[in-house]
Amino acid sequence: MANATRQVHHSAQRDRALLNKMKADLERTKHPFSEARQASRRYPAEGAGKFLVEYLNALPLPKRSVWLESLGLIQALAEAVKNHDVAAVHRLLTAKRGMKFAYEYLIKTAKVTSSLKRFALDVHEDGLIVHPETPSAIAALAVLVLEKKTRVDRVKKCLHCQLWFYARFKHQKFCADPTKKCQWDHYHTPEWRRLNRERNGRHQKAYRERNFGEKRFESLGKQKDA
Repeated sequence: MANATRQVHHSAQRDRALLNKMKADLERTKHPFSEARQASRRYPAEGAGKFLVEYLNALPLPKRSVWLESLGLIQALAEAVKNHDVAAVHRLLTAKRGMKFAYEYLIKTAKVTSSLKRFALDVHEDGLIVHPETPSAIAALAVLVLEKKTRVDRVKKCLHCQLWFYARFKHQKFCADPTKKCQWDHYHTPEWRRLNRERNGRHQKAYRERNFGEKRFESLGKQKDA
């Protein structure tokens, strides 16, 4: 029991440290997704996606549930629209805890600012643009940006480490962290290595018999006759 308590305590400390780091990073840049603009190769909405998955991974599990519910609803709607599933679209739009709940939660969260006395404003011909200042507000904005750019389905959970990541390509199933090598470790298990050795052995044996077996026996027969 003591070990479990210590693990929970260390996990909470780690989550707080990650959130504090994100807050500090926000103070150094005005635009929350500006990091993607400096990259040598750009991918649509990657800045928003990276911020969102970093925020989700830093959140404690109890607080993460509402976020994942809202994100899951928006992803389900995007999938239904892509598949032309009219019944699913209607169900998501009319359900009591459906799209209305998801949008209200995200828009309400995106409006939250860290201080009413200090706003980050931009002037636009249609009015004033208020930049969100808290990690939760920016994460909510990131979900809305991803939906608008049809990239909300790129927010996935890694099949190996179970952390959230932003997929640059739609077929990705594993995070691209080079220090963890999730895709390699997921497939290259001890059982996989054993089966792979047996499979390679069978293929090599069949290859030798197919290409060298008959010629070898013929040459041996001629040597004996001589």
